[in-house]
Amino acid sequence: MTHDPPTSDATGASKSLSQVAVLRVSQYPFIVLFALVVPRMMGPDTYGRYALFVSLIGMIDAFLDPGMAEISARVVPELQQLRNEAGIRTFFSRMLGFKIALDLLLGVVVAVSLRLIFPHVIESEFLWIMMLAVFVGDLGGAAYGLLFGLNRQSLCAARDPLRRAASVGLVIVLFHKFGLTGAIFSVVLVEGLLLGFNFAFIRRYVSLRELAPKWSYFAPLLRYGFLFYLSSGATNVWQRLGNTLIGQLRGDFRQIALFDLSNQLFLTATSFTLFVIVSLAPTFTRLRLEGKEGKLVDWSRRILTYNEIGCMAGLATWLLLGAQLIPILIGRQYDGLYANVAVLLCGAFPMVVIQLGLALAIAYAEPIWYFAAVCTAVVSFVATSFILIPANGSLGCCVATLVSCICCALVIGFRYRANMRKSLGPALKSITLGALLLVPCWLSRGSASRNALLLLGFLAIYVTALFLTRVIVRAEIQQLWSALRHKST
Repeated sequence: MTHDPPTSDATGASKSLSQVAVLRVSQYPFIVLFALVVPRMMGPDTYGRYALFVSLIGMIDAFLDPGMAEISARVVPELQQLRNEAGIRTFFSRMLGFKIALDLLLGVVVAVSLRLIFPHVIESEFLWIMMLAVFVGDLGGAAYGLLFGLNRQSLCAARDPLRRAASVGLVIVLFHKFGLTGAIFSVVLVEGLLLGFNFAFIRRYVSLRELAPKWSYFAPLLRYGFLFYLSSGATNVWQRLGNTLIGQLRGDFRQIALFDLSNQLFLTATSFTLFVIVSLAPTFTRLRLEGKEGKLVDWSRRILTYNEIGCMAGLATWLLLGAQLIPILIGRQYDGLYANVAVLLCGAFPMVVIQLGLALAIAYAEPIWYFAAVCTAVVSFVATSFILIPANGSLGCCVATLVSCICCALVIGFRYRANMRKSLGPALKSITLGALLLVPCWLSRGSASRNALLLLGFLAIYVTALFLTRVIVRAEIQQLWSALRHKST
């Protein structure tokens, strides 16, 4: 097998991907610091209230975004190719005016709805802070969408580490000064910081004369972005709805805190595999356009197998070390995290199938299938939550998440079964080998030092077994790295 020489486009994409990867990884220390400090500082009950407010802000913000990033990715590159700076200014200003009008209109509806749904939780002082955070965050999201369309990927990737870093400092300071009100208001300040950061790079595209909404201009654009809007909104609800359901079905803020921390760890872990898998979507698209379906199937197998192996290593690490780490890092009041996270990490295995399905949906230009899969996940999650949360609290919500991941994976896997058929054998073999080796290690666990040795032994034997059974091959690992850097094989 020979390697084609990289084109200048591939070299540029490789450089951009490397920068984005570094920026994405740089957020993780702040995520860890937040998880170690804030829940312990607030206590389970107060942290549960804070987590509920933040999840509501995220869900509202998702449904106010009409797919700005996807619309910009379609419109702006064409205008750039024509060197039409005035056209970009008109596009962004009119879309910004539409979003401001939409936010003000729907903001009133949302505020009234929140007061009716959570009359004893969301007081007036919290309500106006939440709506202000949504409004500021949505304006910043519009600017982010334009940066995405302008292909300023490094600036886009800087959003998450900036948000994480600012959140840690502002939450700690404002909570100590003003309690829960200050902690919630910190969200407004963080979104304001990101708003200023984003607008600093796109301010020349803002024209006050063009802000007046014109339906005839953006109606076709909204139709294009509508499916992306629905998919994004449904995914956001799926990921954040657990806090709200626990609040409604149990009314226990400690259980909200336990689920939120567990869910944040799960989302952080799966966001990394999402980045790795979706970054290969351009490679998948090129292979499809070149008629190289065989290679596309082969890459699907590699992606699925190696990511499932990573999921098994993560699950083993948590099962063997998690119980000792929780009381040391955030306190014994959060000891329920051990079982919650263990269940959610089992959901990482079907989540890899979902993420591979997303990459294939992009390559085959079939977003409707990903949307259908996410809708299945939301429905199954809500149905299972209503059954399990009343009796089991946060653990029931974690089980509901696992069930929804499996249902979602079945739908997207059915559509792309031709691509994944050859992937299931090696992937299942890697999971089976890991489970057979992990069970005796888990049953033999004891002290922290003993568990650390068990983990090292498990990883060594597991990797050796994978090589001996040829589930993983060194040459394929090298090829996978080349694909992540957008090189042809």
